[in-house]
Amino acid sequence: GMYLMPMIKEFHERGEPIRMLEIGLGCWKNYDAVSDKTKKSVHIWDTLLGAQDTIYVAEFNAPCALNWQARGIVPSRVNLLLGDQSNSTTVLEWAQVTGGASSLDVIIDDGGHSNLQILTSFNNLWHAVAPGGYYFIEDLQVSRRSDKEDTGGQYIMNDILKDWIEQLLIPRRETGWTHKVEAIKSLAPLSNRYTLLLFFLTLFYTFFSPCMCRSLQASV
Repeated sequence: GMYLMPMIKEFHERGEPIRMLEIGLGCWKNYDAVSDKTKKSVHIWDTLLGAQDTIYVAEFNAPCALNWQARGIVPSRVNLLLGDQSNSTTVLEWAQVTGGASSLDVIIDDGGHSNLQILTSFNNLWHAVAPGGYYFIEDLQVSRRSDKEDTGGQYIMNDILKDWIEQLLIPRRETGWTHKVEAIKSLAPLSNRYTLLLFFLTLFYTFFSPCMCRSLQASV
């Protein structure tokens, strides 16, 4: 909210609509017993965003999502996308349905939180972020947990993101780091959006302020 509120205000003052995708509706196994008054983040977006704005929500648990949609738990304006975020074909389809390259102003990955899910989604959705847009990845602190590590240790998201930070910060002229140059070039699409600033500042606090992260978790 602290990042989106100023963005929403700025867009609306310019008369520009906002297009948002959130991965993760918040379904669970006992969804059928959930009250119709159940509140999820999608209800926040429905309240904050105007009629001119577009909301997409992707969910893995199709029976739950469709059940909630039929019962009115999901606001009628929300466009539901179904499928597995660890499947590249599925995520690319989401990107196409939501408008293709540079079509989304906000993407929030609050899905299954496994390393494979996060990496697959990022790899296939980053191109869909519009210049000046935001890409959020939630709950990175669980990437080493056994129930979230599904890559055999090859793609720990905390490690990958820290490597990206290093590649962006280490000067090319430094001796011994010439092998980083191509990697830095490959990250050029990142640097042409101010999303990068928020993206890596968020990571900094996640990695270097564990006490703060724990306190935030406890307060949720």
